Amino acid sequence: MQLALLVILVLAGAGDGLSPDEHRHLDNLVDQNIVFEYEEINSDGLSGVVDASFIGVKIFHLFDRNCSSKEECGYQEHIVLKSGDVMEELTAPNVLLPYITPAFKLESEVDAQEFEKMLDAVFPVFFSSGKEIYQEGNSWIFVREESFGEKNGIVVVVDAAGVVQNIEAVQNIENGEVGQ
Repeated sequence: MQLALLVILVLAGAGDGLSPDEHRHLDNLVDQNIVFEYEEINSDGLSGVVDASFIGVKIFHLFDRNCSSKEECGYQEHIVLKSGDVMEELTAPNVLLPYITPAFKLESEVDAQEFEKMLDAVFPVFFSSGKEIYQEGNSWIFVREESFGEKNGIVVVVDAAGVVQNIEAVQNIENGEVGQ
């Protein structure tokens, strides 16, 4: 664990202060102890909603002396959005906004179901029993999960023509309190 902290600190401060030998040593250390796996995320609902592709990235840190292979170690998982030459980590739903396909309009339940398929692909939920979709004014509410009576999800604001204007994650969604 101390080695992992040392590498993180060195990586954070790495720059002009390291000698070429130190750079090579650090590169070798990272090559031997960090494993990346990549997998393209495929879904029927992606291409109709977003003009991008998605890559699932798993990062295995093998610095822990208690694990000798990636199967024994935990990992971090990230979703990366790729559109043309642009790659961006999908850290929140609003990152999707610039990549919504211009032809996509959110005007009906069918459109909302297509949008939800895209959400399922890039923001999967553990339990699907709490999911629901409804519209309030110019907002579409995608409840992604319910826990202890609180509904959490994504609110998509559209204009009069159904063009997506805003996407945001919302905690504790209550019917009648979202949308304007």
